[in-house]
Amino acid sequence: MKVIPVCDLNNATLVDVFNENQLHSEVTVVYAGEPALGLDEDAYVKVFYPEGQAVIFWILPNESLLKMRTVLLGRTELDLLSKQAQQFGIKINWDEKLAFENQNAGGFGTLNVNLVGLTLDYALPYSEGVLDETVLLSGENLVRGAKRVWTIFEITIDRVLRKANQNQ
Repeated sequence: MKVIPVCDLNNATLVDVFNENQLHSEVTVVYAGEPALGLDEDAYVKVFYPEGQAVIFWILPNESLLKMRTVLLGRTELDLLSKQAQQFGIKINWDEKLAFENQNAGGFGTLNVNLVGLTLDYALPYSEGVLDETVLLSGENLVRGAKRVWTIFEITIDRVLRKANQNQ
């Protein structure tokens, strides 16, 4: 267990932490930085967990946050599920469903429907630095939370499919 000082908290350091713990990770650059214009690089670290779940980590230095996200359903799959449900008279109110789950499930992270799809997000605040163990455990907890959420949403998906089969 070691402290990652805030001055060393960057994508390369995160990759090292994950790789040292036998978790494959890679940096994805969204936009290259432009130092002459004072623009930082926009990038994130994608970590691949043995369970098959990927978690992305990105650093928000102005807010002193290390953010994490895992995608449960992509936007296309989410829209398709909603359309199929509507065809069989089932309306899925995602905002209501997620508000209930976020308030009552007591899980790790926050469920959101956004441009990416259905995601589970977590923000880890840091001040002078962060423990590498905390970063690792937060990612693992997000993966566990994703499994828990899937169990809940499989019930909704199963309900839509059963209704579809009854109407055939």
